Amino acid sequence: MELPKEIQALAKQSFSIETDPYILTEQEELSAIDYAINQKKRHFNWRLAQMGCKMEQILAKMSTVNWEQEINKDEVLQNANANKNQELFHKEQRQKEKEFAIKQAQELKDYWTASRVYHLIKSECEKSGKEFKDIPSQLALLKAICFFISEDTRCQDENIDLTKGLLIRGTSGLGKTDLIKWAAKNEIKPINVLSILSITEQIKSSGEADLSTSDIYKILYLDDVGTEEDTVSYFGTKISFFKNFIESYYLKGKNFNRLIISTNLSMQQIEEKYGFRVRSRMNEMFNKIDVGGSDLRK
Repeated sequence: MELPKEIQALAKQSFSIETDPYILTEQEELSAIDYAINQKKRHFNWRLAQMGCKMEQILAKMSTVNWEQEINKDEVLQNANANKNQELFHKEQRQKEKEFAIKQAQELKDYWTASRVYHLIKSECEKSGKEFKDIPSQLALLKAICFFISEDTRCQDENIDLTKGLLIRGTSGLGKTDLIKWAAKNEIKPINVLSILSITEQIKSSGEADLSTSDIYKILYLDDVGTEEDTVSYFGTKISFFKNFIESYYLKGKNFNRLIISTNLSMQQIEEKYGFRVRSRMNEMFNKIDVGGSDLRK
């Protein structure tokens, strides 16, 4: 994210003792002086201790020192004032950066309407060499994707809860994955598309699934859940990735809208494959979108 020129200009400014406005309060002056004196005392104590002096001797010698004369008050106050100016400058810069980020996020939100997402899907479909058609059996999913990404309030009319993810259900060949892939390049909630089968292969070779690349994306899409083996064996250890993934994801919090899953399984089949707990968690985590119709690949 590139910051506006005025913020970059501020970042290049350097404060000097001569140009800083004097902004220390009386209490801050006293604190700065006390701190400088205490630093002198600590060093004095340490130096005498290194010379082998006992504590009684050190305390006696310390009591004879005029500590205010041991420091340069003007220099101490100038440094304290410069530090305060620097702190205020960085605080102001952080606030400007925050305001800029909020403004940019709002501009993205205003730009990426449901209509814009729809046209992105259409454009990406045509780029792939396919003819885009409004297929009745895909309409519920198409609306869900557009409203979900844009956070359109019309999602309420479709019974879509924006704090939940999307669970897309339907047999193979209905265009579920294509619609998600075509929507993936939106700039407000880009989508990282991962196949459960490729994740299974990772586990077979290394014993774990590397999802770290998905951290930069706002939405993670797991495709073809249910087509993988029930468990994968890695040096004798039985691993059920999806079961573990759902249970750990559930424990992270109540907001699951960074996750989309597609499956050919019914909820009963999900329970049979992954257990009742996974089915229960998924009922709570997802909006269910059913896609019907005939195989579009024929």
